[in-house]
Amino acid sequence: MAKLARFQKRLRQAGQSVTLYPYSADPSGDYVDPWSGWSDPEDPDYPATVPDTTYGDAQSITAFVQPLSTQDGGTVFTRNVHGQDEPVHRVAYVAGDQAVTLRDKVVYDSLAHSIVRIEVFRDGDTAVLKAVYLREKPQ
Repeated sequence: MAKLARFQKRLRQAGQSVTLYPYSADPSGDYVDPWSGWSDPEDPDYPATVPDTTYGDAQSITAFVQPLSTQDGGTVFTRNVHGQDEPVHRVAYVAGDQAVTLRDKVVYDSLAHSIVRIEVFRDGDTAVLKAVYLREKPQ
C-alpha cells in the first residue's frame, strides 16, 4: 500500500472533521480607487465598507488538527509567502491530494481560520500529506 493510501486510511479512522470554504472571488464593487486600490478619502461615504471575499460551498474534509504553542505557552510564528512572520494557532494535516489554497477559509471547533502557509510532504512525485498552518480570524 502506497504512503498516500495509508495516510488516507488513518485519516478515515482517526481524523477530525474540518469545514473548508474554497476561495471563489475577491470582493466586487466600486469601493476602491481603480488606480491605487484604496478607498477615496474625498468620497462623502469614506471610510467605505469593504465587501467580504466570496467563498464557495462548504466542504467537509478530514484532517489531523493540532494546536501550536511554544514550550512556555507562547505563540508560534511562521513566515508567510510574503516573507512576513505571522502567528500560527493550529496546524491541520490533510491528504496530499486534497485541494487547498492559501486563500481558502477553514472552520474548526466553531472558529474561522485563515491559511498562513502550506507545506507539502512528498514521496517521490506523490504528495503524501500537506501541513496547513492556520491562524484564527478575529471575530
